[in-house]
Amino acid sequence: MVNVSGSIVSVNQSLKNNAIKNGDPNLESTGEGINHYAVCQKPANEGGEIATVVLTGMKEVINEKQPDFYLEYSCPSPIKRRWFAIIITKFNTKEPMIIVLLQDITERKIIEEQTNENEIRFRSIIENSAERICINR
Repeated sequence: MVNVSGSIVSVNQSLKNNAIKNGDPNLESTGEGINHYAVCQKPANEGGEIATVVLTGMKEVINEKQPDFYLEYSCPSPIKRRWFAIIITKFNTKEPMIIVLLQDITERKIIEEQTNENEIRFRSIIENSAERICINR
């Protein structure tokens, strides 16, 4: 949960474990009390398009300019390719807050890529075949 000034108010154990696993053992970018706006602003200042879009999305949701925010993005690591979905929604409390949910969608994205590659390969076989091919449905 993030408050109106951007401070992280609460972090679940899953996010803590993921941060530690991915090189943030002291939770310097995801721990309680850290300003999440500032965490996003640094890469945004360096031209990071995703950070800019996420920062804008957080501020628009907390300021009620849009009801929620959703973005899928690639986040490669030295070990493997990864994709995440970030979902931001308003949380109704006395103080304006947002919930920032990060979901690992790597498995789904890999299946989508494989499906697209298979479709391209299949289409190429059909289009370039010298034989007649009939597909019955």
